[in-house]
Amino acid sequence: MSIGLFESPQPLMELCASPARGSGLSAKVILAYSRLVESNTVPKDHILVLKAKGDDPEHGSKIVSKSLPEKTVQAHEISGIEELVQLITPEIEIVMLNGAHHLNDPQLAVVLHELVQSGRKVLVTGTMMNGVNTPHFIMGEIAAYADIHTWSRIPCSVGQGCQERSSRTIPHLGVPRPACYLHVQREEGLPDHKGHCFGQIGAFTMYIGSMYAEKTEELAHIITLTKIPCALFKSDFDTKLGDGKTNVSRNHTKTPAELIRVADGYHNAWKIHEIVHEKGLRAVFIDEPFMFGDKIPEVIERLVWEGVQVTAGSITTSYENKPFPVIPKLLCLADEVVDCYAFCSNKVHRGKPCGLSATRNQRWIQQGTEYLPISAGATTFLAGQEYSATCRNDLVIPKYRKPIHEFPPVKSSSVPHWKLTPRYLRDNKVLEHSA
Repeated sequence: MSIGLFESPQPLMELCASPARGSGLSAKVILAYSRLVESNTVPKDHILVLKAKGDDPEHGSKIVSKSLPEKTVQAHEISGIEELVQLITPEIEIVMLNGAHHLNDPQLAVVLHELVQSGRKVLVTGTMMNGVNTPHFIMGEIAAYADIHTWSRIPCSVGQGCQERSSRTIPHLGVPRPACYLHVQREEGLPDHKGHCFGQIGAFTMYIGSMYAEKTEELAHIITLTKIPCALFKSDFDTKLGDGKTNVSRNHTKTPAELIRVADGYHNAWKIHEIVHEKGLRAVFIDEPFMFGDKIPEVIERLVWEGVQVTAGSITTSYENKPFPVIPKLLCLADEVVDCYAFCSNKVHRGKPCGLSATRNQRWIQQGTEYLPISAGATTFLAGQEYSATCRNDLVIPKYRKPIHEFPPVKSSSVPHWKLTPRYLRDNKVLEHSA
């Protein structure tokens, strides 16, 4: 199931990103803006277009794309969050930010997230990797908060006639160019570790979404279609279903699994790398990689450079609506990000589920015969805990943190759901904005 940012009846954030520069991200903003204005979907003055300073300085405050030479969009150039905040008025329904990776502010992801919570739709573009091996961590955090992900990768521009898609940016003949892994290794003089994988180029794909979005089911389906030596890895932190030798999806699909002990420190994530070499695996599948500890990004990156195809399925945010520690870096490293969605099953406000696309996780604790939302700051694991997939509108978090910026809610909108924002409980009081 897929959702469109401007077609959905709820406020969402979409990230259009690429692991390499020059992948046509500006065109995404130009096309989105043009379609909205030309179709009269949203009044022109209700759309705020922003351009990060440092992004294509040659064209100043205009957003320009080589693939759309006949179209340009005038934008507000900003160099920080404060400038963004000052431009938000109750009339602004849609915010578009081009070149977010140029804004080096650690609060950027949270502020964009809070813009969505105030009832707005947000479109962001940016490059996930700064060069070959340095992730743009801010972009990783934005990706973790985002509800929709569109990854753009153009063909490698370094090798003549190369058919591989670009995964990194390297300087070539004095110009930063998008390049595939093979040409990055050759140009940068990196060691070639691909011998045990028959010289194949590796890749890293992430399937992400809320709980019950069938990410594990997707991994199981791909494994059945994989004809090369492969294995599925699960952490002993993952106790939802299955045992040490089997991974079980919510639909009860069973897949043989390699159990990695991380809960007691017996093994760390590098055990995956060891098993890959012991068994000569050419494809690796990882369920909930955030459960493997802080070394899992290094392990996955090493496997990809060695020519292994890596696929992972994971939620990105905790019940507190915060990214898990390793998720931002994993999203930066990913060559592809694929969204999986569940339907909202949260009955906390209406007495029945709304059925909108769920991109968040509601956590409950059983007290007697009732299930109550768990407060922010609770321990990681509690007896009697339950989860449900939820949309942004219906998420409830007692004692939720105070927003960095209290954005004014959208004053008027053609979409009624935009007037609703997630309801946060603090000191037993429901906090919500109304238009």
